[in-house]
Amino acid sequence: MDLSTLATTPPRQAVKECGIAYALRVLPADEAEQLLGALANPYASHTDIAQALDETLMATPAFTVGRHRRGQCRCGR
Repeated sequence: MDLSTLATTPPRQAVKECGIAYALRVLPADEAEQLLGALANPYASHTDIAQALDETLMATPAFTVGRHRRGQCRCGR
């Protein structure tokens, strides 16, 4: 694949919901707001957020949290 092909590649459809989007969808509203606050806090580490999610809901790897925070996941949130 060359750069001209990459320059014209259409966007991919999200195949799977990311762990953060899933958590925001299924958590009670107050906990979802807390998660959004933690994601926005630059002093909260990816690992700490992942561990908190693991304790309350589901296993979410720290790299998933980081990818979501950087806007690099497919969920578009």
